[in-house]
Amino acid sequence: MSAVIERPRIAVLHDHVTPDSPPDEQDNLRQVDEVSAALEQLGFAVSKIPFSRSVHECLAALRDARPDAVFNLVESVEGDGGSCYLASALLEMHGLRFTGAGTRGLLCSGDKRIAKAILAAAGISTPAYACNESALERWGDDVVGIVKPACEDASVGIDSDSVLRGGDRLAAELAARRRRFGGEWFVERFIEGRELNVALLADGDALEVMPIAEIEFIDYAHGQPRIVDYDAKWRPGSHAYTHTPRRFVSPERERSLCEELARIAVDCHRALELGSYARVDFRVDADGRPYVLEANANPCLSSDAGFVAAAAQAGLGIEQIVERIVNASGLTSLVGALASRTAGSARRISGVH
Repeated sequence: MSAVIERPRIAVLHDHVTPDSPPDEQDNLRQVDEVSAALEQLGFAVSKIPFSRSVHECLAALRDARPDAVFNLVESVEGDGGSCYLASALLEMHGLRFTGAGTRGLLCSGDKRIAKAILAAAGISTPAYACNESALERWGDDVVGIVKPACEDASVGIDSDSVLRGGDRLAAELAARRRRFGGEWFVERFIEGRELNVALLADGDALEVMPIAEIEFIDYAHGQPRIVDYDAKWRPGSHAYTHTPRRFVSPERERSLCEELARIAVDCHRALELGSYARVDFRVDADGRPYVLEANANPCLSSDAGFVAAAAQAGLGIEQIVERIVNASGLTSLVGALASRTAGSARRISGVH
C-alpha cells in the first residue's frame, strides 16, 4: 500500500464579489479560477477565501484552511481599490507567507499620487499633476489634462470626457467627479502619444522584463482622446473595446526605446517595491520621451490580461507564471517539498512493482 502524500496547502485570497458587482470586479473571480487551476496542476491543495472588511470572517476561514502560504489576489476591498493593501497587512500581522508585493508596495503604488511623488523623487519622469482646484487654475487655457481617480485601477472612472483643455475646465470636472463618484481624484498632464506597457516577472533572484506591449488606437475620430478608458477594457462591442488592439514592439526595430523602457520599469520596481510581478504603464510623446503613468503591483493574471499576454509572448504559460511567483515570494520550500514528496512516492511505487 502506497503512502498518502499530503500536498502543500495554499489559500487563494481574493476580492469579495457579488452578482451585481461591475465587470472589472467580476474579472477578479476569473483570475482566481485560472490561478487556482494552475496551482492545482502544480500539485497544491487550494482553498479560495474572499477578503472583505469582515476581517474576523477571513481570519476564521484561514484558520480552517490551515494554508502553508497565501496567493494574494486581492485587488479591492468591497469595491475600494485603494484599500487592497489591507489584505497584505493582515497577512503580515499574522505571520502568514504570501505572494506578490508587500504592504508598502501595494500602498505606495495603489495611490497614484503617492507613487508619482516617489517616482519623481527617484528621478523617474512622470507627468505633472494637481490635486486641487486652486492649483489647476494656474495651469492656463492651453494645458490638456486627464481627470483620474487616485486609488482605482483597471481604468475605473476613466472615459472620453476625462480629457479636457484648460485649467478652469479641469478644475470644474475634478470637483464634479468628486461629487458624482466620491473618493479622491486628481488631474494629470495628458501626454499625447503612444501607450506602452512593460511587464516584469521574477526569475529566481533576477527580474525578467517581458516583451513590451503597445496599445493601438484604430480609427479614432479627430479630437477623440486616445486613451484606454473603461469601455476599452470592459465594454465588449464598444468602439473603444474593438479598436484598441495590443501589439508587441519589435526590439530589433526599436531597440533603444525598448532598452530605455525596460530600464525605467526596473527602476520603478525598485523605488516602489513592487514584488515578484508587476506592470508599468507608459506614454511616449512625439519626441520619444517616456513618462510613467502608473506602476501596478500584483497586476491581473486573467488569461486575457496584458500581463499574461506579455508572458505568453516570452513563451510562458499560466502555470509557469504562477510557479515563478510562488518561488520568488519566499515559498520555494513548498515547491521543493512538493517535488521531494512526488519523487519519493514515485520511488516507493516503482519499488512495489
